[in-house]
Amino acid sequence: MQIFDDRKDFKTGSIVGIAEATETKIKPNEWNTFEVTHLGPKITVKHNGKKVLETSDKRSLSGFIGLQFNPGKPISFRKISLKELVP
Repeated sequence: MQIFDDRKDFKTGSIVGIAEATETKIKPNEWNTFEVTHLGPKITVKHNGKKVLETSDKRSLSGFIGLQFNPGKPISFRKISLKELVP
């Protein structure tokens, strides 16, 4: 899920290479929240409580969860939690 506002093709909240989110912007110098639900092929992304993406993708039904950062572009993460959902 994309967190970088300045990317033109996959905005914040988008699933890169799969689906583009509706317009949303990171609140600078504040904590922003993201809730990503992946239940079966259905993926929903909420940014600061607002739904910005709902799509379906079977390619990501298993695999790894990773947090990425790019040098020179500060980012911090806190209160990360995972919950297994059963369809």
